[in-house]
Amino acid sequence: MNNQVQLGYQLARVCFSPQTGDRLWLAGAQHPGNVVSPSCVQELIRAAEAQAAVRPRRRPELVTQRIAAQATEIARLRRLRDKQRAKVPHLQQQQTLVIGKRYPAEQVLKGRIARPKRQRLGMQVKLWQKRLPRLGEQLTLAQRLATDYQARLAQAETERQRLRTWQAQLAADHAANPNAPRIEARLDAGFASGGNLAWLLEMGYDLNTKSANPRTTQAGRAQLPRGAAWTRVGDNAEMILIGEQVLRGCPYPVAVALGVSCPHSLYRALCQCQSQ
Repeated sequence: MNNQVQLGYQLARVCFSPQTGDRLWLAGAQHPGNVVSPSCVQELIRAAEAQAAVRPRRRPELVTQRIAAQATEIARLRRLRDKQRAKVPHLQQQQTLVIGKRYPAEQVLKGRIARPKRQRLGMQVKLWQKRLPRLGEQLTLAQRLATDYQARLAQAETERQRLRTWQAQLAADHAANPNAPRIEARLDAGFASGGNLAWLLEMGYDLNTKSANPRTTQAGRAQLPRGAAWTRVGDNAEMILIGEQVLRGCPYPVAVALGVSCPHSLYRALCQCQSQ
């Protein structure tokens, strides 16, 4: 803030770049300084579409994949929940049975009985005494897991319903916009969370962004073969396609490429040194 300590407001803005290379600023929103970049993307995209009166073709078919995956997850959680629920009455029955056997045996031990019988019965009582805490722990665990799976199941069912509503909205947008153009969404790395990438793809945008995680770059470098052919994409920039990958938080594969702004020969030498 002009090199001074002031209120930390920040401006999130979006522009349209036609083929002429100019930038037309469409919308902007002021936020407090503690607002993180990913939370601004949907606000900016919707404001840009309203201002420009143009939007790409929606992709409701992508959401179909997520709904199917969610149905599989729901079935899995339901099986796990039912398995734990089935354990509860069995463990309770075992617990009651052991208590029912231990008490009369303890009463017998208080009386006068033969030494061999006392020894056998005493050992049996000790085994029951050891087993009861284990049964209690198993019962508590089963009840807790059944509750946890039920909570996760409810969340998964809520998410499936949200996805169905979202898919219907995308389908309606698509039906009302049959001749939609292709539009590329260029985002700074700070905006490119996995959730934002998924949302933009479903909204119909082609993505052009950077990874904010250096590990993604390192993983890409590790996949480069020796003598890989780079493509010039700018005055001092080159790029090479790595292939499709699934990034964290995004359920859809995206094309990943490595780009460099240093001389090609120097970067190639660095890569060769790292591979060795």
